[in-house]
Amino acid sequence: MAGHTNGSTESFVKIPEIKFTKLFINGEFVDSISGKTFETISPRTGEVITRVAEGDREDVDLAVKAARDAFDNGPWPRLPGSKGKHRNNKGLLKYEGSSDISNTKLGNLLGSCRKREIACESPNPNMDGLSLTRPVDRGQERRRIMMKYADLVDENAEELAALDTIDAGKLFGMGKALDIPGAAQVLRYYAGAADKIHGETLKMSRELQGYTLREPIGVVGHIIPWNFPTNMFFLKVSPALAAGCTMVVKPAEQTPLSALFYAHLAKQAGIPDGVINVITGFGPTAGAAIGSHMDIDKVSFTGSTEVGRLVMQAAATSNLKAVSLELGGKSPLIIFDDADVEKAADLALLGILYNKAE
Repeated sequence: MAGHTNGSTESFVKIPEIKFTKLFINGEFVDSISGKTFETISPRTGEVITRVAEGDREDVDLAVKAARDAFDNGPWPRLPGSKGKHRNNKGLLKYEGSSDISNTKLGNLLGSCRKREIACESPNPNMDGLSLTRPVDRGQERRRIMMKYADLVDENAEELAALDTIDAGKLFGMGKALDIPGAAQVLRYYAGAADKIHGETLKMSRELQGYTLREPIGVVGHIIPWNFPTNMFFLKVSPALAAGCTMVVKPAEQTPLSALFYAHLAKQAGIPDGVINVITGFGPTAGAAIGSHMDIDKVSFTGSTEVGRLVMQAAATSNLKAVSLELGGKSPLIIFDDADVEKAADLALLGILYNKAE
């Protein structure tokens, strides 16, 4: 950390050294194929912070290739546990158990899974004598690595908060006290869910054995906005990691710096190469390439309604990939006749002005 301050002499924010400005593909920081870079600007001063590699369609292709190889052939979807005996070459997830997962977060997690129903003659000769109530535990190792990842986020909280301060105009105190620790907690939450993804045993009308498997959906593309660069990174990446997916992340072109730092920490935590890839660049080029890519199985986008429509169109006209969208809106409220108007007014003010009214 350098010794300069960000803001007035009353500020305690130190301008961090910018360590990572290249694309992160298959576990390495690399230049874009074109060699192009773009400026990332401080919204506080309007000055250039640094130049960052500008990823394009060809770079997205490389990142998707790395993610596909990591999914099809790498360890992440099929990390072995200590209890299960059943193995296969597809990294299928099958668990029996219960989980105290909230509906919203459960939806995020299961959105990264594909449900498959199977019926076979009983007993199933392919189950190798394994009871359906016995856990096939591939989540324990993912959980351990994700917990380590969260610890590394906490250990680097001050530097990460400073990056979001200079790059996104975030309040340093809020980032250090809330955003960064909160993101680490989201990561730990989904780490705890990694070994609790389970299917169901189905009652069949004939002499058949029926059950469901939840599989990681595959390669996921994440396109995240600029107003909460850290929170949105982990709200998208964490459930995909827990499910066993691999991914390509495109942070907003206005706020690329912390995402590249998180890619570095992922490698330090032991997440295998190719599981997380980060492509910095612009929506009409890198973002569009993710939305239309034939080898991406799902895309998750947070941003404007206008661009969300384009993402849906690209998904539909390419390989009909699954899409999750969080679009538009600005602090809407529905206030009923019996509401506490003073409290509603306070909440409306908080909703409209929180995070610099973003």
